[in-house]
Amino acid sequence: MDEYIMAYKYAKNTIDMYLKYKIYYHLGVVKNYLGYHEEALELFKNCLNHFEAETNDKTQHQFKIFNNQKGYLNSLHQMIVCYRNMGDMKSIDSLIDIG
Repeated sequence: MDEYIMAYKYAKNTIDMYLKYKIYYHLGVVKNYLGYHEEALELFKNCLNHFEAETNDKTQHQFKIFNNQKGYLNSLHQMIVCYRNMGDMKSIDSLIDIG
């Protein structure tokens, strides 16, 4: 967790947005595992918004689009895991429909 927090601090100043949100995603995974579901959910929501916007940018190379699609779907999945841990089945149903 300490290493992800350090990476999070360094990532705030990077211009590589994919790396930044990849770190946010992994930090969210650890936070969710440790029981900080609300904090993890906020990180995943930010990741979802970023990866969705990047996926819709068709000017990028196909591999970047693919990586952003994977990031989008993985963020969506982790949001479902967070909601499951919090017992919010209604939110889970709506996210499954989106997926």
